[in-house]
Parts: sequence; structure tokens; C-alpha cells
Amino acid sequence: ISEILGKVAQAPVAISNGAEAEPPDLVQGAAPQCLTPEAQRLVTTAVDSVGRKLRGDAAILVAGVASYPVEPRIFERDVIERETYNFWQIRVVRWLQDTFGASLKSVVERQDENYRRLHFFTLPSLTDDLRLAWRRAHPGLAAKRRAEQAGANKQAQEREYRSAMRRMDNQFYEEVLNGLGRDRFGGARREKPAGAKTKRTEAQASERERIMHAT
Repeated sequence: ISEILGKVAQAPVAISNGAEAEPPDLVQGAAPQCLTPEAQRLVTTAVDSVGRKLRGDAAILVAGVASYPVEPRIFERDVIERETYNFWQIRVVRWLQDTFGASLKSVVERQDENYRRLHFFTLPSLTDDLRLAWRRAHPGLAAKRRAEQAGANKQAQEREYRSAMRRMDNQFYEEVLNGLGRDRFGGARREKPAGAKTKRTEAQASERERIMHAT
């Protein structure tokens, strides 16, 4: 956990164009490396379903990445793309807040990789009987735990996990990507007919106005 959080928090020596890389920008919550003590507290305090100390390979930290699939060379010369990215980032953060609630501990932006990315981290809470509560920290694990507690077999638990993660993916598309000209799957834009750029610009302008009113 310390290595994962430390790697995201530090800036690499240089990026692809040879320029000095900048450390990640903190978007929300605490800096990633500051989450280590809280994660350690969970490790030493939490117990498993039968009250035993957690195993060394127990899940504690959820680390995720939301990537904006536009290459830096396009990003630098396309004003519309840069504005769209800003709206995308607002939507991503709102989606993270709505999805993970208080379990969302940190969101940072990195610009030194192939694409701009938001790295986010969640931690489970503790129940009264010191078990890890995944309801807000990881929808898939939460669904799997519910199935396990209901007596479902391993196969059924896995189905519940995958179903919950598909629902989360669908929600991300509907609440973040929909209206921004992005495909449901994959990073590339679909081929657009003549005049599509104008329509996309108009759609994004309308979406900009809606988001600004909602902010």
C-alpha cells in the first residue's frame, strides 16, 4: 500500500519530451501518501468474518484511474478539447463523490503520462464488530460480500461482483462521458460525417452552459 501511494505521489524524473515532470496536482482529499496511517490502522484493527486478524493479502485499499484518452499533441492545439477535459474532470469528481461518498479519500491529477489521468483512492470503513465495510468503498466487493453472507456459492458471488461492476461502468458512462463525444468502449472517437465537428462544438457548448449553471 505504501509503495502504491508513494509512486502516485512522486513525480518521475522526466516525461517523454524531456521536460522536467511536475508532481501530481491534488484535486480532492488528502495527498495519497497521507493515507498510509489510516490504511495501517485498518490492517491492525479489522477482523475477518469469523473474528480473526486479517490475512496478509486482505484487500484494504482501492486504487483507480480515470484516463482522458487524448494525446498531448492534440490536447495542446485543440482549445475545445482542453475545455472538454475541464468539464470531464468536474464530472469525474462528482461521480466519484456520489459513488464512493466518505470512502473517497484522495483524487490527484497527473499530466506526465501518455494521457491526462485522475488517480483516486478509497478506503473501507469499520463496522461495529470491526469488519471492513465495502458498501461505499468498492461496489463489486460489497455485492460479493452480500452474496457470501446470503449463503451463495463462489460462482454466484462472482456473478454478483461482475454485475455490480458493470452497473458502475454504465453509471460512469451515463454521468461522465455521455454528451462529451466519447465512445462507450475504447479511447478513440468514432468517425464523424461532414459537419459533425460543428455539431459536437454546439453540443459541448450546450453542455458547458448546463454544467456551469449546476456548479
